[in-house]
Formats: sequence, C-alpha cells, structure tokens
Amino acid sequence: MKMKNARKIAVFVFIFGLLLLPISVQASEVKTTVEEVSRSVWCPCGCTMLLSDCECETAYKVRTQIEQMISQGKTKEEIIFELQMIYGENILATPQKSGLELMLWVLPIAAAVGGTAIIYRLAYRKPSDVELEEEEYESEELLTAMAKYDEIFEKEYQKFRERVAKK
Repeated sequence: MKMKNARKIAVFVFIFGLLLLPISVQASEVKTTVEEVSRSVWCPCGCTMLLSDCECETAYKVRTQIEQMISQGKTKEEIIFELQMIYGENILATPQKSGLELMLWVLPIAAAVGGTAIIYRLAYRKPSDVELEEEEYESEELLTAMAKYDEIFEKEYQKFRERVAKK
C-alpha cells in the first residue's frame, strides 16, 4: 500500500514539474541581457566578429540599441528579429531553423545517419546465393584436389619407406 502511494507522489511531482517548465522558460525570457543577444548576431560593420566580441564604434551603437529594446521589454527573439529587419539576414550568427535554412541543420545529421546505415549494411551483409554456390563449387574442387594430392603423397611416401628399408 505504501509503495502505491510513493508511485502516485512521484508521478504527481513529475507531472507538476512538467507543468512548471513553460513558466521557467518564460521567466528566463524576461531576463534577456545585452550579452545574450550580442552572442547571437554578427557585428554589422563587416569585421566577421560576433557583436559580443567586436569593439568597434558600430558594435557599441548596436549594443546601445539592444539595451534600449530590452528596456522596452522586448524578448531576445523580438530583438533579433528587429535587428534582422534593420541590418538584413546576414546579421544572424546561426541560420534560422525554418525554410531553406533548416536544411543546414538537418542535412549533416541525415548524412551521418545515412552513412552509418550504409556502412553497417555493407559490413554485415549476407553473401548472395550466387556467391554461396561459387564457394561451394570451389570447396568441392579444392577437396577433390586435396584428396588427389594425398593419394600421390601416400604413394611417394611408401616408395620412400621401401627404399630406406632396402638400405
């Protein structure tokens, strides 16, 4: 009886934790920082550095814009979207996970899985029936030849023993 209660409590705690998960995600969105956003975009000056790492005047201006957007209560996604509208899609440090850019995320994983499946299949494939018949035919020929050479060996060995006995 006590075991059933313990299971019920464990299930309740698990489900309650799952229900609180979206609340914790929303709470983390409220705490958007300039550093967090600036690690997700390139500096628009063309230096090919992340905004968080660049020290140019343009980077300073963009970080100031981000601070203003955060003070307006915008989330990280909204800020990045607005920066994208101002500076273009090339400001994104990582490709979007939608549309054609989704291929950049999915293709390497699909290639790795597919390659692994092909290698596994080649490594553990069973020989075809034709290959088995050829192996059986070759083994029969081999056994016949070995039997023939055994006979020849026995005859020569008998001759050798007779010569040794005569001496």
